[in-house]
Amino acid sequence: MIRRVYFEPKESAAGAVLMDFGCGDGSYLESIRDDVGEIIGFEPVSEQAERVRERLGCKVYNSIGEAEGDLKERVDVITAHFVVEHLTDLHLVFGFWSRILKDGGIVHIAVPNIRSWEARKFRKHWHGLDAPRHISFPEGDSLSILAKSHGFRLADSRYGIFPNTWAGSLATVLAGRYRHSLFLAFMPLCYLLSCLFPNSTTVFTLIKNARFSLEGSRHE
Repeated sequence: MIRRVYFEPKESAAGAVLMDFGCGDGSYLESIRDDVGEIIGFEPVSEQAERVRERLGCKVYNSIGEAEGDLKERVDVITAHFVVEHLTDLHLVFGFWSRILKDGGIVHIAVPNIRSWEARKFRKHWHGLDAPRHISFPEGDSLSILAKSHGFRLADSRYGIFPNTWAGSLATVLAGRYRHSLFLAFMPLCYLLSCLFPNSTTVFTLIKNARFSLEGSRHE
């Protein structure tokens, strides 16, 4: 039910080095491992990083310093799916991304859109708000300024179809708190709503300098 949110490598990415920043359980990396040259994970929780490392047999870092030392200007693509909203130091992370990317490398970011109609409708019950876990909601001019300060340009922004926030918001409003059973029950309806109002999630493409052509979004 999720469309135009996750980065989908195209044929031109066959030899690319891709890092999934905030790789979680490694499911995304596993899904695209045959489509790129090398997969790399970054997960700040050391135990989780070790589990993904053992399961996938790839490099999974949990330290920015260690990753930067190994990967300086080696990476072609960085993906950050629903990660940026958790960051408390955007300059630290954007600087790290810039230093490990090759010239022309890209960053693919998916983040809840705090200015969406959905967010305005549900306000404090909006599932994408998720306070206090969600801290940062960069967008538009602010993201452009942040990106430019670290050698990136904002090349593209678009909306993805992501029914999860709709379903979570409706479940919370109806039950007074989040209930997973209601979340699942609402998903078919919320898929239709997210297709009709596809602006709850924004997907950004940043390019370091200018020489790169890998673009794409998963489940188009």
